[in-house]
Amino acid sequence: MLDERKVSIAKIQDRKKGYPQKPPFYPPVIYPELERLNVELETDQSNQVYEAVRNAFIFMGLDSEHSASEDWNPLADIIKPGECVVIKPNFVYDRNINDKTNQSTVTHGSVIRAIIDYVILALCGRGKVIVADAPQMNCDFDRLTRRNGMKAVIDYYKRQLRDTSIAVELIDLRRERTVYKNGIVWERIQQKGDPMGYTIVDLKQDSELSGVDPRRFYGADYNRKETIAAHSNGHHKYFISNTILNADVVISVPKLKVHRKVGVTLNIKNMVGINGNKNYLVHYQVGTQSKGGDEFSVESRQAVLDRRMKDLTLGKNWKYGKYLYAAYLKGKELLRIKDKSGQNRGGDWYGNDTTWRMAVDLNRVLLYHGKNGIPSKEKRRYLSVIDGIVGGEGEGPLAPTGVKSGVIIAGVNPMAADLVATAYMGLDYKKVKSLNIKEKTEKRLMDFTVDDIEIMGMNDEYMKGVDHFQDVYKYKLPSGWKGYL
Repeated sequence: MLDERKVSIAKIQDRKKGYPQKPPFYPPVIYPELERLNVELETDQSNQVYEAVRNAFIFMGLDSEHSASEDWNPLADIIKPGECVVIKPNFVYDRNINDKTNQSTVTHGSVIRAIIDYVILALCGRGKVIVADAPQMNCDFDRLTRRNGMKAVIDYYKRQLRDTSIAVELIDLRRERTVYKNGIVWERIQQKGDPMGYTIVDLKQDSELSGVDPRRFYGADYNRKETIAAHSNGHHKYFISNTILNADVVISVPKLKVHRKVGVTLNIKNMVGINGNKNYLVHYQVGTQSKGGDEFSVESRQAVLDRRMKDLTLGKNWKYGKYLYAAYLKGKELLRIKDKSGQNRGGDWYGNDTTWRMAVDLNRVLLYHGKNGIPSKEKRRYLSVIDGIVGGEGEGPLAPTGVKSGVIIAGVNPMAADLVATAYMGLDYKKVKSLNIKEKTEKRLMDFTVDDIEIMGMNDEYMKGVDHFQDVYKYKLPSGWKGYL
């Protein structure tokens, strides 16, 4: 039985070199167990990432009795032959104004490549591997997956596995993508979405949003009416991808990165990408703190006016609303109306008491709801592999700057892995709301305390708990979080 308390940390030898450059990111050597893969293999001696992922599995003690032998099958206790495995990366956005490589923003294809090889070993010749995410609305999914090498990796497997009983797919789970202009959604383009469709899952009283007044809720899109309806009268509904719900196993592969709304974006926040309708995702409560909101960090009449104008022109799907709101913004520019000093908008600050609740909810959906969204007392089988080869600090999640951390962090409990990762970034996990919840429901994300976590590393390195973790880095924080974590 897998031990959820164990989290491993594996480092690359030269963190300055970062990711390999040439997809499909072959391993540096043909390890003994890879001889059983039904694919043609070459080697890429520059690929340190593959070895780090492999070492992370070794340090976790996965299939330890066969370690370093051709029979080693590290994921065999998680994945069974013939199953469907979904790999959920962080493919949030294809651009980054502070990092032209975008490596600090999204999961790199070389990390996923190594994982897929070991998934295929565990499937023993039959099954399905799906890499899937629902990025930000205006993300160019094709551009992103070409830039990070993911498309080339998938194409490689499709060629190699064409005549086998293993299928490999890459899916954009969004039903629509948008084009932004003047800082707002200007055009909506319908997409195929999840080929398996979607299911509305209602957490009801098991939601972390339970007991919070929904009248101020604002989602990740403009239709507040739909957001409020999904979270009113004792209901807390999410629009979940059936590809996710029908998976036997989910492997979360997030970035080691800071986040404007929740502090850090690791496994917990990564599950926002399993939801297919952005209006179901509550991101903040409108207004200032004195009025019961957490949208703005500074009290301001101008901020309140901006909110009312946005609701009036954009929130009702009015055909000409976008033109009026664009004119309003232009007027502010001409009149040189600026935000108050220190103002953070859209819940982008440490006082946001909303987004973390939604993120925890989605993890509860993932772990405790099976096919067709049917609740289950048993947790879905799960693995986390955090991509920290290049982490993201500063204005994450969309505009971080890169930190060459050179690390892979792995575990089978999302919260335990996130606690270790947060400490590794040199940040105070005790101030990250999603990592300090007092779960009232039986559907808990973590059934043990932070002091029970066992950190495993190279040369039999071992540490109990994270409070005495030696800070390796001190990641810079978003503007709304400076001086807090």
